[in-house]
Amino acid sequence: MSDDLEFEIVGKGTPHEDAAFLIQEQYKKFFFVPEPAFRHAVANGLLLGAFREAVLVGYIWSTRKDGILRVRYLAVHGKEARKGIGRRLVDELKRRNDNAFRIQLSCRTDYPGWKFWKGVGFRALGNRPGRSKAGSEVTDFEFKISPFPLFSKLAAVDERPMVAIDANVFYDLRDDQRPHYPESSGLLADWIEADFDLCVTAAPNEDVARRDDDDDETACDHDWQVIEADKGAFDCILQQLISLIGPGETPQDISDRNHLSHSIAENVHAFVTRDEYLLENADNIYDQFGTSVMRPVEFVVNVDATSNQLRFDRKDLSSVRFSVSGSMQDDQDTSKLASLCRTGEKASTLMAKLRGWRANPDRFEVLSILDSDSSTQAMAAIETIGSRAVVHLLRASVQLRGKRRGQTMLRCLVAQLRSRFSDSVLIEVTDEIGVAESSEALNELGFSFHDRNAYKICLPGVWEVQDAVEAANGLVAENDGPTQLMLNLEKVGSMTDPMTYLRLEHRLWPAKLISGDCVSCLAIPIRPNWARSLFDPNLGQSEFWDEDANLLLNPTNAYYTGARPAQQQGRILWYVSSSDNFSGTKRIRACSQMTRRVIAPPLQSYRQFRHFGVYRFQDVEKLSSPNRPDVMAIEFRDTELFSDVMTLPVIREILESPNEAFQWPIKVEESKFLEIYRQGTA
Repeated sequence: MSDDLEFEIVGKGTPHEDAAFLIQEQYKKFFFVPEPAFRHAVANGLLLGAFREAVLVGYIWSTRKDGILRVRYLAVHGKEARKGIGRRLVDELKRRNDNAFRIQLSCRTDYPGWKFWKGVGFRALGNRPGRSKAGSEVTDFEFKISPFPLFSKLAAVDERPMVAIDANVFYDLRDDQRPHYPESSGLLADWIEADFDLCVTAAPNEDVARRDDDDDETACDHDWQVIEADKGAFDCILQQLISLIGPGETPQDISDRNHLSHSIAENVHAFVTRDEYLLENADNIYDQFGTSVMRPVEFVVNVDATSNQLRFDRKDLSSVRFSVSGSMQDDQDTSKLASLCRTGEKASTLMAKLRGWRANPDRFEVLSILDSDSSTQAMAAIETIGSRAVVHLLRASVQLRGKRRGQTMLRCLVAQLRSRFSDSVLIEVTDEIGVAESSEALNELGFSFHDRNAYKICLPGVWEVQDAVEAANGLVAENDGPTQLMLNLEKVGSMTDPMTYLRLEHRLWPAKLISGDCVSCLAIPIRPNWARSLFDPNLGQSEFWDEDANLLLNPTNAYYTGARPAQQQGRILWYVSSSDNFSGTKRIRACSQMTRRVIAPPLQSYRQFRHFGVYRFQDVEKLSSPNRPDVMAIEFRDTELFSDVMTLPVIREILESPNEAFQWPIKVEESKFLEIYRQGTA
């Protein structure tokens, strides 16, 4: 029976990792998973295992993005089938993610587990043609956990990003006897097609026409979406591409450039190829055009990182500036506000509201992101009433709607909404259109959704868990917030699981919860130039806050290091190491939440996080050595700058370590972490 099961994340480098892979291999005739993709999932903590007497008997592989969980695979050891293990794994996944919106998955109708999903409460959304050679249909399933305001008629951000494949990959997928079929076939996974719109350009059809095989078929014969750019746009991109990487020498080279040019011109986000020359120039192509070029296995392995790059890129902020309250001049042309209006809204009405907000600076604050000619690219308007902050407007320009640049700007505005209050506050976003179009950013920063509004509970300070829950619920009640926002400890999750604390801290940010050392805490040294680029843009400057500094405070970021702390997640204290070129060093200046770590070769690590735009590949490569060829990237979020930065003597006194020099990451007792936090944010 399943009553004696225990659940934990399958650990990398443990016997359980190999056991999980062997379980997966039992089902490879139904779903093939390239081994690198499987190992990558384990390394990133994506496999939740079910154990009986310390023996792995099954696992569920899932990923989470924007409050939506997607189940990749569920597998139970054949000898343990029909004992309720699969149901218990699904129940445990639901319990650990009770603050998500929904769980989604895709399953072929000929898989033996197809009926299982209806039996555990999932609703079939409908069938669609599959891409497997068997031609089986695929059913998309959904389990709703809480309401989620998609408002698809308002928001264009729910569309699947396009990913193009080149001719050779297309041929691989048509013929399972080709030597590269196992690698390319990972693209046929049902969940890949559910998250991305795979397509080809006219180039493969042209290649088919050149081949001698009588049985060759075109892309249209396999129901692939075929894209072809406008000739003017194609010619322009092709000339830029040739200038960047050369014209090529063979017909295949020319075809590859044509295919890639069509893809770039049609705003395809990723181009999957096995062409070595294009892959060697992948970084130059990304820097020039913003399109990721990668191998099939690289795309499958890094599919979540690729998805992040499609939603945010720091270079989208390179030509804008941030302004507070006085962003609009009195003589501002009303037409410059028209881009913030939607169907049925008038720019003159918005201008009248804006003047009213500016006339009451004690209650209202207007945050704007402006481009080089001072046109408004995004705006938020906040009214503060006691312990309640009402966001009446949260918009990006209509020209940016549904585009990565617009989402990048909305992330910055939402981060500002969350970080502008030093006292406990309930933030309520009442702009229905803004909630719909910003739902991705709002969810990422810990907002909850009810009806058509979004809410965030902000509790500064250090709390016992029960006290924090009572304070949060009191804040909701005091401001007539929906009762659905109130926390119930029984639904929060196991308080022996560090991720439970971290998820709750994220929801109540900037609160820090006393976990009794359940949550690991680290002090990590960081060079001042990286600290300044990642989270502390005024480091070394005399003024406290630069006009554009807030644009750099991204919700999530990454830091590379040659050190290898064992912790997978936890809290970070950032110690800025000494430098003669910066004032304010040899201090702890901020804290963050570490969400994961990635250990991989320099190029692989760099490509996962290059959209943050801080590091160059050369910077990452320097961390590698012959003895330690891999480097570690730490992904972190919820960064909070200290208002009272702490000097080294004070830190040593709190840590009771008079000789500590912070040459590498060190583990810190939670009580000492919290004392440093209290003093740094006092």
